[in-house]
Amino acid sequence: MTTEYQTYKRRWGVLATVIITNFTCFTETTCYLAVAARAAEYFHADDDEMDYFSLVGIIFTAPGMLVALYVVNKIGLKWCVRIGTSFVCFGSLVRMMATFPDVESKIQPKNKFYIVLAGHCFVAMGHPFAMILTTQVSQTWFGESERLLSTAFMAIAPTAAVIYASVLSPLIAGDDVERIKYLNIVYAVPSILGLVCGLVFCRTSTPPTPPTKSAESQTVKSIYSFQKYLSSLKIVLTNKSTLGIMIFVGTNLAIYNAMISQLSQIMCSTGYSSQQIGIATALIMFSGMIGGVVVGILARKLKFPVNILKITYCISSITLIASLLLLREPNLFFPTLFLLIIFSFCAIGCLPLSLELAAEETFPLEPVYAE
Repeated sequence: MTTEYQTYKRRWGVLATVIITNFTCFTETTCYLAVAARAAEYFHADDDEMDYFSLVGIIFTAPGMLVALYVVNKIGLKWCVRIGTSFVCFGSLVRMMATFPDVESKIQPKNKFYIVLAGHCFVAMGHPFAMILTTQVSQTWFGESERLLSTAFMAIAPTAAVIYASVLSPLIAGDDVERIKYLNIVYAVPSILGLVCGLVFCRTSTPPTPPTKSAESQTVKSIYSFQKYLSSLKIVLTNKSTLGIMIFVGTNLAIYNAMISQLSQIMCSTGYSSQQIGIATALIMFSGMIGGVVVGILARKLKFPVNILKITYCISSITLIASLLLLREPNLFFPTLFLLIIFSFCAIGCLPLSLELAAEETFPLEPVYAE
């Protein structure tokens, strides 16, 4: 007898919850970057202190993901989502209240900075609980033909968030330092939406019936212990294919993030204008979003995901080296921009595909270990 598998409409709500929560965390981490000078003046802080918002995310991510891995396997996706969205929403509201009109005037600027930073710590603590769910949601809720696309949508959320924050923050703040206070209000709204979506759509950790045979095998649960958690981590970290994906794709993404954050300083040093830097940054991030979707679709259509991953990684490496050489020279804007766009397209395009391949490589372990 052939088992019939089906998907449920609620899967899109679960997907939206993870995307919105990740989107919120990245926008709140980067919301001051485009208006750093005015934000520093508003909080009476220096540049090093403003960097704390990015540093907090780095500090909490690695240990937070290890905790979240144990939590999602011990008590399920439902509670992992609710813990994550609750922390993010609470932290966002703390940030918002510190700079809320009529309230912020009663607080010293330096105290406002520390309250906002404390709120951001809660956001950073909740972020790993959403960050690790990319492959878990795709593998548990979506059919075989939809997995790569759903993974791609979740994987490009950080890039979309950076673009959104880079465009919206200058529009809200303008040249008025006092308008910085409205940023935390605007960026807190998605966190509330994420919490509501989590409560409405993530009522169970799994759908009523599994969408695929591999998802069905994941529903057979044994007692999960800390010893099993450690043994699962050991299996992942001693798997050569998984380690290869971690090193190659992880390095690629680290360089991509460093490139985006330092592009302004690099291009300024060789005489490029602020307008050229803004255009380059926007096009690079936009091409990354497109690559995250297109490479996944291409791999699904051609049915050669491993080969597609190798090709995109090689292209991204070659174009990165070439673009770094060109960035040392002035008056080469268009060839440099072309190479950076190709690099971004392939670097981000590798991410959803590598997550899917890592999930297959670590099977029958839970898909979250692929993160």
